[in-house]
Amino acid sequence: MREMLTLKREEIDTAIEENKLFEVLFNKHLDLWEKETQNIMINFTDEQITFVMYGIMFAQASVGGFLQLLYHGFGIYIFGSPLAASIRKWGATATADLIQDIAPRCLEVANEINGKYTPEMIPELIEKYDDFGFYNKRFMENTGLKEVMTYVENNIEKFITIIE
Repeated sequence: MREMLTLKREEIDTAIEENKLFEVLFNKHLDLWEKETQNIMINFTDEQITFVMYGIMFAQASVGGFLQLLYHGFGIYIFGSPLAASIRKWGATATADLIQDIAPRCLEVANEINGKYTPEMIPELIEKYDDFGFYNKRFMENTGLKEVMTYVENNIEKFITIIE
């Protein structure tokens, strides 16, 4: 049985007002994700899984680029999943196109670097895979966050149960 996360109406309204809905919902989902890793695919809806995967991609790629995302082992979850198709339906077309365009390269590099590098070696990764600079720039030009959050706000009941 799928259990929905809950938030009070005032918490959601405040998050929207302060332009922090993404952060509030992502953290709420991530908290459960970290507690329930073994059962998460059962407990989350497809919409929630898409939201978490997008959130992980956004957080990782915005801070350390796609190499950081791959280094931390998220490649298969982003580039080997239906994430692109799902966020395309949500209106994040440019981001979906980017995911599809770079998926083969990202999965290849993910396999190459898996377990072979330490955090101190990240500069070496950046130098070795310098083509990722282009991917990171393309992502930062259009992260898809606006489109994703428009979808989420318009379909909030798919992501959280609101307590009045």
